[in-house]
Amino acid sequence: MLGKNDCALKLKRVEVNKKLKVQEANPIVKQVNDCVIKVIGCARNASRYANEASTCARYTKAYANEANSYARKSISYANEASACARDVNAYANEANGYARKLRAYANEASYAKEVSACAKGKIGLVFIILVFLE
Repeated sequence: MLGKNDCALKLKRVEVNKKLKVQEANPIVKQVNDCVIKVIGCARNASRYANEASTCARYTKAYANEANSYARKSISYANEASACARDVNAYANEANGYARKLRAYANEASYAKEVSACAKGKIGLVFIILVFLE
C-alpha cells in the first residue's frame, strides 16, 4: 500500500518526465531551461559568496572590537604609568627638598664650627693679652 508521500513522488516524476519530453520536442524551451539552471547556479554561488562575505564581516567586526578593547587597556595602562611617574616625580622633588634642607643645616653647622674656632682663637688671644698685661 502506498502512502501519501509515495503518491506525490510518483506524480512529480510523471510531471518531470512530461517536461523532459516537451523540452526534447522544443529546443528553445530546452535552451531556456538550461539558462534558468545556470541562473539558479549563479544565484546559489552568489548566495554562498554573500554568506562568506557576511561571515568575514562578522570576524572583522569581532577583531576590530578586540583591537579596540586592547587599545582601551593600553590607554588605561599608559594613564596608570603616567600617574606612577607623577608620584615618583613628586617623591623625587620631596627628597630634593630634604637634601636642600640637609645642605643648609650642614652649612649652618660648618658656619657654627668656624664661629666656634674663631671664638676659641679670640679667647686664646684674650688670655695671652691678659697674661702679658699682668
